[in-house]
Amino acid sequence: MQRQDLALEVINAALKKTPDDAMRKSLEEALIRDGFVQANEGLVAEESRAIEHKTALEHFVDKHSAHVATPTLHHHLQEAEELFRLGKWDSSIGQARNFVEQLLSDIATAISKAKNESPDLSKPILVRNYLEVCGFFDETERKKLVDGVYGYFSNEGSHPGIGAQSTARVCLSILWTFGFYVLEKFNEWKL
Repeated sequence: MQRQDLALEVINAALKKTPDDAMRKSLEEALIRDGFVQANEGLVAEESRAIEHKTALEHFVDKHSAHVATPTLHHHLQEAEELFRLGKWDSSIGQARNFVEQLLSDIATAISKAKNESPDLSKPILVRNYLEVCGFFDETERKKLVDGVYGYFSNEGSHPGIGAQSTARVCLSILWTFGFYVLEKFNEWKL
């Protein structure tokens, strides 16, 4: 039996033996913050690919350090994850939004410098506009994907049908995938 399987067996046995519903719920919430998800008969380890996504994103950030604010992006990524573990859902989502804003701003700045242009990039909406105008994003990609991600991260509070904790978890997954997508696209972009 692998260590992770043994740990899950012990955790799930402890949850079943906890007689107090409030205590059990509190323990489950703490374990979810530590990377487990609720399943039919207890908790299971969260998707192992999440670590791969995060690592791939960090690698791409480092690869483009000449064009992006690497320490700032790493900071926002780490803060989003740490605040999630601390149960600070809104703050975790805010750091995810900060990551996206910084990444898009850095890419817009790099493209505008390469094109010898001086667009107004003082607001996130202007950054997204420029990235569409310069051809980095097409209209559909901009409206449906980029504005969708940014809008989801920018809404305050929980989203209908899911709690704040689940919203924050979704935002972390979107952050890793979207960040990787944008940097992969930038990797192919000819400056």
